[in-house]
Amino acid sequence: MWTEALSRILERVRHVSATVGPRFPLFVEPDGKWNTTTDGNWCAGYWIGLQFLAAARTDSDAERQRLTELARSGIERMESQTTQNIFAGVNHHVAGFWAYDVTGDPALQALGLRGAQAMRELYNPHIRQIPIGMVRLAPFDDANPEDAPLHNLMDTTAVDVIHTSLPVLWRAAAETGDRSFADIAMAHALRHLELHCRPDGSTIQMTRVDDNGEPVERLNPLGDTLDSCWSRGLAWHIAGLADAYVATGLAAFLDPVERSVRYLRASCNGRIPAWDLTVPTGTRDSSAAAITAYGLLRIAARPDADGRVTELEAEGRRLLHVLIQSCLDSEDAPTGLGGIAHGCYQYPQGVAVDTELIWGDFYTAAALDLVLSRCAEAGR
Repeated sequence: MWTEALSRILERVRHVSATVGPRFPLFVEPDGKWNTTTDGNWCAGYWIGLQFLAAARTDSDAERQRLTELARSGIERMESQTTQNIFAGVNHHVAGFWAYDVTGDPALQALGLRGAQAMRELYNPHIRQIPIGMVRLAPFDDANPEDAPLHNLMDTTAVDVIHTSLPVLWRAAAETGDRSFADIAMAHALRHLELHCRPDGSTIQMTRVDDNGEPVERLNPLGDTLDSCWSRGLAWHIAGLADAYVATGLAAFLDPVERSVRYLRASCNGRIPAWDLTVPTGTRDSSAAAITAYGLLRIAARPDADGRVTELEAEGRRLLHVLIQSCLDSEDAPTGLGGIAHGCYQYPQGVAVDTELIWGDFYTAAALDLVLSRCAEAGR
């Protein structure tokens, strides 16, 4: 099942790449066409990573060359973006270090290191956080992207950052031996637990802080209410803490993962999470399931993993199974064969509420690739 599912998603990538050309797909509109951007915005790395993965897993030399050239040209456009925001971290991590693991190309390793250096520069030691930074948030009319409003969120940190910005730092520390990358990631992760985690395992999306890093205002713009739990925020939190645990082996990161997984399980009852976990009958967000599954599968990467980690990995496999069974589009689906349906981008704003999202496709494919790679290593 895993092999067939990944093959379908990557065939979708090959088809979409021929359709959108040099542009970056973001989400599928109601008319079945992709909403696209010129430079990829916060999702550039996901599309580049998918193209590299599709190139690596095709038997066609011509198709491999086509996809690789598209991915490399995408990197050139991605690098035109500012690196003064958290999304430079995830874009460079996926298009850089993650794609390096897929391809073995050392130039991509260097790209990942560039993203880590950007996150090190963005880190604010006074607040012990990497702030959201200067951002233009998609979707917007990007005929002239520089005309889109630039939001100054240097005083605001978010639950997303634990996964968008820290993995590239952990990896850079391992690659270079430079402890400054890991020190920043550790400081941010520990403060993240104080700012964005509730005792029951749920999370809040954003916190605005003063110059000393003390909370001034709590914000939950993609959730139902200030006290609710946006499911994709919880997914970023779980995946980010999983990376922190893999990098450090500290129970301080494993314990909150377990609490959040229990909260998620109780809220979903074995189904794909709703866009907000306090609205259990609401619209689903398959991308929250995909991100969570990927994080829980990643957590088993530590060689000293114990029974607690094994249980979390099993939960990741279960969630991935549910995702594939209920959201992987069939041949007659509106978005076409191989897309991950039922993603929810911005429910309160009414943007891409029940559709295919490029990051949902990426995290599902990445989780499947991880499962299959481990099966290959185990000789089964």
